Amino acid sequence: MGFKLFRVKIISRIILLGATIGGFTYFIQKKDYYFTSLELLILAILLAIELIYFIEKGYRQLNGMLQSVKEKDFNISFKPAEKDGIFVTLARLLNELTEGYREVRIEKEVHYQFLNHIVDHVNQVLVCFDLEGKVILANLASRKLLKGSEIKHISSFEVLDPQLPSILQQLVEGQEKVIAFTHKGERVQYAITSSSIKLLDKQSKLVVMHDISQPLREQELESYRKLIRVLTHEIMNSVTPILSLSEAMNDTLRFPDSSTRPLSDLTQQESIDLAEGYQAIETRSRALMRFVNDFRSLTKLLEPNIAPIDVDGLIKPIASLFKPILDNKGIKSSLIIDRAVNSLRVDKDLIEQVLINLIKNAIDALEGISTAQIDVEVYASEGKTIVTVSDNGIGITPESLDSVFVPFYSTKAEGSGIGLSLSLQIMRLHSGTIKLKSTPGQGSVFMLIFPNQNG
Repeated sequence: MGFKLFRVKIISRIILLGATIGGFTYFIQKKDYYFTSLELLILAILLAIELIYFIEKGYRQLNGMLQSVKEKDFNISFKPAEKDGIFVTLARLLNELTEGYREVRIEKEVHYQFLNHIVDHVNQVLVCFDLEGKVILANLASRKLLKGSEIKHISSFEVLDPQLPSILQQLVEGQEKVIAFTHKGERVQYAITSSSIKLLDKQSKLVVMHDISQPLREQELESYRKLIRVLTHEIMNSVTPILSLSEAMNDTLRFPDSSTRPLSDLTQQESIDLAEGYQAIETRSRALMRFVNDFRSLTKLLEPNIAPIDVDGLIKPIASLFKPILDNKGIKSSLIIDRAVNSLRVDKDLIEQVLINLIKNAIDALEGISTAQIDVEVYASEGKTIVTVSDNGIGITPESLDSVFVPFYSTKAEGSGIGLSLSLQIMRLHSGTIKLKSTPGQGSVFMLIFPNQNG
């Protein structure tokens, strides 16, 4: 409707201007009509000026709108001169448009401030920077780490460690790295991860640095407590009966006044008791010596001799080794090897030791299970190679899950508590780890997780 009215007004003005020019042309040729011709000329000029002003009126409003968008100033307001003129609608639309832009900008600013507020309350250090190292975002934790200074470039982190800027820039997406440096006179450790972000066709990197010093100290202290508790329990199990037997034997070999009894005074039963006592002391002493040797072997692992090993050549001989035992106990088994996994870079002897230990544990857990099953699977996931040993045995209670990897802790009466702890250490020597999932009455799954084999 507004556009049609605009067209009508333009056409009517053009017709009126054309008629005025036609009249001027007609009367200029007549004598004694010079004054009329002059009036028509002035009128034509005025009509032309008014037409130009009329057309430019909408352009000026539109130009003002575009200029405000360019300068990001949306406080401008458009008010047409005439109350019910053609440009009232245009002014209203432009006002609505600027108001919409103003609301979008306010909403964007609110979101920006809200996200900044959230990011600043994150305890981890968050830093986002472009490929040139120019910092786009740095939260409050990062500024505190650098003693409150403004972070404009990733090179600012040189004050913590000269190598840190290059480490942050070279960190591969998804990779985790642990670094240590001195902060406020204290040696601290940070775990660093990164992810890539694309902003307006510009590649950026978001780095997260998490202080793991305190959790590591707490975990280390808790591990020491568990170890000391288990060591104390094991030593007391051996020392207590030795002490009791020694006291009983000492009482047998002495008179009430503490003088020594001659061996000839001993009865046959006392001699038998003494012999059995010495035998028991020897047995417990050997057990204690074996315990000490186990502890020594746990703390003196050799450096692994890592080399490429064919997966079939690693797994299948172990499966063949246990086949007679599994057949004898009626335990079914399966071996699945993903063809995408051809080889592993490991120490063959050490990893064989880990697998043998896990399969032995699985066999023990299947005691008394009628439908016993052990499955071994090798596959690749997220750039890592995973070997799983699973069973449908008795499982492990939630109370024991936190302790199964603690040295000398065992859920078996005859167990030494060395196997799983040793296996975990071997996996750490390979920059890998062991994960355990277990449900009482349903079975357990041990996962050997090896790092990216292409590295």
